[in-house]
Amino acid sequence: MFAKFIPGLGAMAAPLAGSLNMRIGRFLRLDALGALAYCSVWLGIGYAFSGSLREITESLGRASHAALFLLLLLGFSYALALVVFTMRAQRYEGIDRITADNLYGRLQEQTPEKLMIIADVRSHGYYDPGMQRIKNSIRVEPHRLKEELIALREFMVPECEVYLYCSCLRDTTSVRVAHMLMQENCHTKVITGGMKAWIKAGGEVELVPETDLQHLPRFD
Repeated sequence: MFAKFIPGLGAMAAPLAGSLNMRIGRFLRLDALGALAYCSVWLGIGYAFSGSLREITESLGRASHAALFLLLLLGFSYALALVVFTMRAQRYEGIDRITADNLYGRLQEQTPEKLMIIADVRSHGYYDPGMQRIKNSIRVEPHRLKEELIALREFMVPECEVYLYCSCLRDTTSVRVAHMLMQENCHTKVITGGMKAWIKAGGEVELVPETDLQHLPRFD
């Protein structure tokens, strides 16, 4: 009679009744009473808490509308970000690039036609004593490019080629710095793939000199 209130036991009621040799009539009466009690209990609960259930369903309806609005807002934000990134990429289309393999091959030439300068424009500074950089490269701080540009002027001559590298996805920092330098009539090229591509091409690297490290304050 109460088997319907216990999950899983209702399916076992008929086999158990048969194994105990319960008469069919008695089983049907008890099963009908159990079904009536089960339905009555849940109907009573629904009637007693009808007001609360109505509030819950209304809250769920409002939540579904809010979720739909949030989903549409996220979709619009994604589309807007995609448009902005596409416009930025088009602005940087004029930036010249060079592969790490090509640059490494040119550096192996015994007498290069022009002076070749490789500049590290990674967005983070030299803080880790174990940091590496491309051998003989110079550091250009992208966050204070105007000040760095004064020092770079001595390299910006027709007989000099300047190559930039970073460790960002899609060479973001290198491209941005190259674009800013191009506006100052300083022509540069971006090493595609940055530091990782250079190492993969077999290019030489070196530890950052102690004099170039930026020591963070210590609190002993």
